[in-house]
Amino acid sequence: MNINTNNNSSNDMNIPFYQDHCLSFTNQHLQTIEQELECAREQNEKKKKKKKCHGNRKLQRYRRKLRQRGINTSIDTESSVVQENIQQNERTIIGSTTDGETSLSVKSVQHKITKKKKCNTNKQSSFINKNNIHQVDQFEFVRNDSVDYTIISNEILYQSTAPAFNLSPKFNGLFSADEKIQIIRQYISLIDQVCFQQLKQIQWKYYLHLGLTQGIWHGHMSKTSAEKYSICHTYGRSKSVIEQRIRVIEKHFKQAQDAIIQFEQKILSECEQNQDCLKVLKELNTIIYQLVQEKQQIVKDKFEYQRKMLLFNATDHQLLQNFFDIEPNNRHITWARHIWKATKDQLIIEEDIALLQHRLISTTLKSTSDLLHKIINNINTNIQKFNDTLTKSTATYTSSNCIETLITLKKDIIQEAIFIHQKEHEQIQTIIHTEQNKFFVQNRYMESTSEYQKRVNEAIEKRRQHMLVRANYAKQFLLSASFNLTHHRSSTNDS
Repeated sequence: MNINTNNNSSNDMNIPFYQDHCLSFTNQHLQTIEQELECAREQNEKKKKKKKCHGNRKLQRYRRKLRQRGINTSIDTESSVVQENIQQNERTIIGSTTDGETSLSVKSVQHKITKKKKCNTNKQSSFINKNNIHQVDQFEFVRNDSVDYTIISNEILYQSTAPAFNLSPKFNGLFSADEKIQIIRQYISLIDQVCFQQLKQIQWKYYLHLGLTQGIWHGHMSKTSAEKYSICHTYGRSKSVIEQRIRVIEKHFKQAQDAIIQFEQKILSECEQNQDCLKVLKELNTIIYQLVQEKQQIVKDKFEYQRKMLLFNATDHQLLQNFFDIEPNNRHITWARHIWKATKDQLIIEEDIALLQHRLISTTLKSTSDLLHKIINNINTNIQKFNDTLTKSTATYTSSNCIETLITLKKDIIQEAIFIHQKEHEQIQTIIHTEQNKFFVQNRYMESTSEYQKRVNEAIEKRRQHMLVRANYAKQFLLSASFNLTHHRSSTNDS
């Protein structure tokens, strides 16, 4: 009995220990399972976080368009509002900063967009920050650097505008002489901009009219081919470029007009809207406008030259195309290239001779990279230095002898250069005649294709004559521009 009781007691003592061990083992097993489940959940969450989210594509495109326009893309609105506005084609987006929390979708869009995609520029946003209007403009406000008004002295400006200031004693009392000169120069700059933009507007509208009526837009060929056939490799502009440029010029023209209005309103406000001051501004506007028109004659001539050269270049390309439409053989093409190349060299020599002859009577000419012209420029500089020292010093005899020696040296150099150029011109003329006579060699082939040979010869000669007309016009413009420059500088020195 005792043994049984002892066994029972031992069994009773072992049961709780076994149950505790099983429970602890079970708990450990459950804990490991739970840990594995938690690890699996964490891994799944990490996978979900690592999964690339493209976000709202429509909002991304919209923000990319705003950034390309230079507009602030920080939008602090709730995600529901953003989604609603996007679905309504971006009607209204509130750009003001709010105290609420920023949407996570908006933040993710702001930080995760790295790829550049094509922007649909046809869609127009309904909100534009007025402070960033100038950032949208793709073209800078180009100023007119062709006319320098700083060479006009203050005395001349004051004398020419004195009739306008004399109309109002109150105006004379409000502004001092220095302030009047400042007003005049600022007024000149503003009116010059208006006139310059107006000239550009006329110029580019002429290009558009020429393209619409005569089909002269943009022509282009490789530089190698252009050198081979002695022709310019490009001319004109495309229709889209011309229309875009016209829109930009119209915008700049409007800005220049607004600047003048603001300037006049500022002066009138200082004069307390006095009627006499208004008369002064009207008279001053008339005087300065006439001055600007005279000074911008150089710009007008330059624009006229560009219009003429556009027509010449377009015609030259058309004549070359007409030559190839005849389907000449390789021998004809070689002859044409030789004739046109010799004609081009001949025209370059004729232009150089004309410039040298002009330098015999003029000391002012645009600088060139040619060594001969550099030598003549140095001689002219030395003559000018001796003239300056002659007026300041008493040693007149030595200075005058040096001046005469330099003038004689200059004339001898120019005449010798002209003589050499004339010899080269005669040699090139001989080459042209030799190439042209090849068309009149009598043989069976020439007799059977006389009409075809005549057409080829006429096409070559027609383009050669056009090259002569074009070069003659360019030469006359260069000489007239240098003469106007000389006359302008001499008149400025006299004043």
